[in-house]
Amino acid sequence: MRCDTSSVDPDKLGGPDFPSPGSYHFEIEEVVEEDPQSGCMYAVCRILAGDQPDQEGKTHREYFSLTEKAMGRIFQFALAIGLTTEDAIKAAKQGGQALELDFENDAPGRQFCGKLVEEEYQGKTRNKLNFNIWALDDKKAQGIPLAQDRLKKPAPPATAAAGAGGNGSPMDGDDLF
Repeated sequence: MRCDTSSVDPDKLGGPDFPSPGSYHFEIEEVVEEDPQSGCMYAVCRILAGDQPDQEGKTHREYFSLTEKAMGRIFQFALAIGLTTEDAIKAAKQGGQALELDFENDAPGRQFCGKLVEEEYQGKTRNKLNFNIWALDDKKAQGIPLAQDRLKKPAPPATAAAGAGGNGSPMDGDDLF
């Protein structure tokens, strides 16, 4: 058998090196809005700084369920990275409309703070942000070390297009959070 080595990193042959639980300053590298394998949205986030300095440079993949029940977490993520505002969410809800947010194109490069916690799921232990996702200037993020040399001025919220409710979008729903 001929094994192609072009995509192999010899330093990572032992498998993935998942980040440890802790509070971190993240930068989004990629978002996949609907992963065909899991049916979820996921974000690949690189640790820039945190309370565990030996974790800097590691990546964490956070999954977001696309069910109506889970929209609160997606909106919290969108608020933390500046893709929308609370006012835009409230206006869309009052108008019975969904918000169109383009995570795949607008989220990469944006930064946020979060706290990875250990969680047991289906007999396996993994680290997850859950609802511990905050804007860099959120009072809940106070005390989390920031990579000062990597701080970016927050981008203005992307213009979220309000769509007509009932269009089958996973953003439709009666409850904001």
